[in-house]
This record gives sequence, C-alpha cells and structure tokens, in this order.
Amino acid sequence: MTSRLVVNNLEPDSGVSTVTVNGNVEATKFIGPLQGNVTGTVTQLATNATGANLTLTGNLGVGGTITYEDVARVDATGISTFREGFGVGPLTGIALTAYSDGSIRSTGIITASSFVGSGANLTGLPASSEWNFENTGISTTKNIGIATDSVTTTDLVGAGNSFVGAYIGDGFLAFNKELNRGSGYYITTAINALNAGPVTLGSTMTLDGTWVII
Repeated sequence: MTSRLVVNNLEPDSGVSTVTVNGNVEATKFIGPLQGNVTGTVTQLATNATGANLTLTGNLGVGGTITYEDVARVDATGISTFREGFGVGPLTGIALTAYSDGSIRSTGIITASSFVGSGANLTGLPASSEWNFENTGISTTKNIGIATDSVTTTDLVGAGNSFVGAYIGDGFLAFNKELNRGSGYYITTAINALNAGPVTLGSTMTLDGTWVII
C-alpha cells in the first residue's frame, strides 16, 4: 500500500537550513534556482535557462538565433551552412561579408595565386593596355627604347623617341617618305640617323647629331 503525504508548505525546523529526503522527490514542477550536485538526465531545458557548460550527445535544433560572445574560433569538421551569409571581423567593423547569393565584399586586400573570371567591373586598373594584339602581330602606340631605361629622354641608345618606328619585313628596312610629326624631330649628339630618300620633311628637324639621306 502506498502512503500519501499532503501538505501546503514543507519547511525545515528552526535553526535547520535544509530538508533532507532519503529517497526520490517527484513533482509536476520545481520552482526556483537549481543548485548543488544535481545528477540524472535532463530531457528538456526551461525557458531562459542559463549555465556555464552544455554538452549534447545528439543534435541541436534552434528555432531562434544563436548569439556568440567572445568566441575565439569555431572548429567545424563538416559543412557549415549559413542561409543569410556571414560576416568576419569585430562587431564594430566587419571586414568581410559573404552573402547568400555567393558574392563576397571585403574592405581589405584579397591575395590569391590566381584569379579566374571576368574582370570587367574591376576598378583601379589602367584605362587600356599599352599593347594591342592584332591578327598579324603586336602593335603599340607608345615609343620603344632599346638598351635604355627611359624613352622620354633625347639621349637614347637605340630607337629615338621622336621617330615613328622602323618597319622590318622580309629582308628589307622601310622608312616613311614623309616626316610630318607635329612636335618635330630631334637627333642628339650621340645619334647618326639614316633615311632612304627622297624624304619630305613637313615639320621641324633639330640636329645635334648626324642625319644622312641616301
């Protein structure tokens, strides 16, 4: 036969701070902080439950938001899925943001061994390349210096910067018949220039060196 004890309030005797029960205590609800060395299996956490550590041997399902505070690192051995994207950096200044559509925005420097894909929307690049790859070869609109560190000085070794190129084909060297450069031409003291004539000079020629027309 099972005995029943029905009371409205159970209190310790005067001068005693605890009530000791040598057996199990069962109730539909326990109210108040849970302290001391409590053992057993907890099947459900109460609303707004707090604690120092929580270890789960199964899955964790969260219907709300998980907030991390002072987490040094997250070590994931599998695949982590972030449906709305994620941010990297301090809360006061996120340095990298990955969005759910696959795009990434960074306020720092991205370094990689190679970049693949279209660079049409990149900024900070030269307006155009100095070299043009044509069907018959490579062309450029800039001056070319030979054995020199600069093509802007008048004392050049090799191709002078005031003449518009030399064209070499199947065993011949060709010269323009007309020299009409608006800024004129200059042959420095270190240069002996040679042209195949006749040549029509339509602008200024300044000579400190030698210009021979044959």
